[in-house]
Amino acid sequence: LSTAFKTTVVLLWWSGAFFTFMWLRPLGWMPAGVAAALFVWSPYVIVDVFVRAAYPEVAAMCCVPGLLWSIDRLMRSARLVDALMIAGFVGAMLTLHLLSSLIFAPVVAAYVICRLLESAEPARRVRMLTVGVAIGVGLSAFYLVPSMAELSYVSIGKMTSGYSDYQQHFVAPSQWIS
Repeated sequence: LSTAFKTTVVLLWWSGAFFTFMWLRPLGWMPAGVAAALFVWSPYVIVDVFVRAAYPEVAAMCCVPGLLWSIDRLMRSARLVDALMIAGFVGAMLTLHLLSSLIFAPVVAAYVICRLLESAEPARRVRMLTVGVAIGVGLSAFYLVPSMAELSYVSIGKMTSGYSDYQQHFVAPSQWIS
């Protein structure tokens, strides 16, 4: 079980680097390789894996490059398979870590808008993108519907006070180099 757990985290991490590379490959091998390396060695991902053990958050973050790659492919070709890839990444992100999905949504929306401004037939691409996102939300409905229905039973105030207050856990500047 321990080996499977560690292997899953490593494979997710590598998949994030792979999709970062694939997404930025049209810019050239070198920029794509540097971006993939930056993804792998980004401090936030490293802290999430080795310090916080926030594996669902890491898994959702590793889906973002795949989603951006799928969007890029959809904007170029508008094929159904690209919309289905978007559906898979959206469904996975929403199921893995809902808060990360909400945090990355504006970034993904801005990227979509930029890509739509330079695409041919933007109406068709918007329809395909909408289908992909709708299928992704539908795939994650088994998790989304109960979590929204039971939101009134969650005490957010207790989760952000006392020891759980995020302000209690900032690293002092002297610890940056120790």
